Amino acid sequence: MPNQDSIRAGYQGALQIYTDERDNIWSVSNSLLLANSVFLLAMTSGFPGSNHTLHGLFASFLAFAGIVICVAWLGLISRGYKYMDFYIASARGFEGTLLGKQSTLKVGESLAQGDKVEADGQGFQMRPCRLESIRNRCFVYSTVGVFVAAYCVLAAMAWLA
Repeated sequence: MPNQDSIRAGYQGALQIYTDERDNIWSVSNSLLLANSVFLLAMTSGFPGSNHTLHGLFASFLAFAGIVICVAWLGLISRGYKYMDFYIASARGFEGTLLGKQSTLKVGESLAQGDKVEADGQGFQMRPCRLESIRNRCFVYSTVGVFVAAYCVLAAMAWLA
């Protein structure tokens, strides 16, 4: 059986990798949000030095490239979230071994699932159908969906104009 020091090191390592992966997801999302914004700006601005809208073929190319970026974005963040889930579950296991049932991560998991929990004598609960219950990953996935929809609409408008 591993000793307390190796369990503690595993716990700290899992939390550090979790934090690094979370930061990586935000960095990737910020970069791809900017890239998508530039593509949408190019689609709606027209050719440089001209007041004409972009030709349908060029707008379609930008829309296709933007959708490819969105698919890559979904893949990258889905993979990142899977790693985050794994590392937080690992840390939860290490913490449970060290502290028992009242570990912070285990109680936090219950809170995220909508259960009523206590910390330092204070009660906490995430209530369904409130803003506090919206998970970060749902928001990120929705943002990607909005970009895909915008690309489709703008490409259609360019062809119909």
